Amino acid sequence: MAQLPAFSVTISQVAEAAGVSRATVSRAFGRPDMLAAGTVAKIRAVAQRLGYSPNHTARALSTGRSTNIGLVVPDVANPFFPPLIRAAQERADEAGYCVFLGNSDETPKREDMLLSRIAGQVDGIVLVSSRLPEARIRAVAAVKPLVLVNRDVAGIPRVLIDTAGGVRAAVRHLAALGHRRLVYVAGPPASWSNVER
Repeated sequence: MAQLPAFSVTISQVAEAAGVSRATVSRAFGRPDMLAAGTVAKIRAVAQRLGYSPNHTARALSTGRSTNIGLVVPDVANPFFPPLIRAAQERADEAGYCVFLGNSDETPKREDMLLSRIAGQVDGIVLVSSRLPEARIRAVAAVKPLVLVNRDVAGIPRVLIDTAGGVRAAVRHLAALGHRRLVYVAGPPASWSNVER
């Protein structure tokens, strides 16, 4: 059978070609754990041959899950963030998720606006070096799964860099080399990491 353009192949065509029901095709992409591995492999092979791509919008309507993750960073131009963004994208791809990236320009008002806009389109949010007040972060976490990076709010899952320990180690190392006058070039004053350092 000739390959059709990806958007014109339907779930019904895949089901017919694979000799299974539409529900089975849907499960092969959305809940493969409910099927035998051989059935999933067969359906996915047929889907690939036909050029079928699951309709994520339709799946979101029926399951309530978007398979999207929101990632909000303060400054995409800051050299610290691109490797983090890339790693998040790679892990999301492996898990079958898409990443919506937002750049807050280190502005709490813009960060809050981004969160408001993407919250209804994602299954969870990763908030990096947030400048928001703790109360607002807690409000977001109350309605959407949230993970913080480089911000410590008790009770909310977080990934923290040991910045204070890193500064201590750097100062000890420089002192051991005989340096007695050190300069600290600070980050943004509202940054949690800057306060910790």
